[in-house]
Amino acid sequence: MKSDRGTNRSIPLTMLLLSALLLVGGCGSEPNHMDANQYAEDGYLGMSNSNPNFRTNPSHHNYTKDRQLMRQALREMDLDKRSSILMSGTDVTVTIRMDNLTPADAAAIRSDAYLLLKGNVPRYDYHIRFE
Repeated sequence: MKSDRGTNRSIPLTMLLLSALLLVGGCGSEPNHMDANQYAEDGYLGMSNSNPNFRTNPSHHNYTKDRQLMRQALREMDLDKRSSILMSGTDVTVTIRMDNLTPADAAAIRSDAYLLLKGNVPRYDYHIRFE
């Protein structure tokens, strides 16, 4: 009969050798090496990159969103269906279609519409006219 003593001794030796290889292989990393986060030069430590609705983000403002905000302001006065908005750079011409307005009524509507528009989207110059 052949003895199994050689096989029994080789298992712990193999386990010891394998654990030594794993230990040595795991020490190859650099635990103190950390990459620094690079932030955009926006003055807010990259907040405009991570927060798309932050007002300094260049993609936050666009004509579609601004027009929606203007329509919302006109809707508060029930003028959204009777008006058109023409945007050209920073100038916005709002044409309101209303019949039989007195000059006093026109001035009051113009003032209220201007205040609402300027409050919702303040960076435009508004010109309000009537048809």
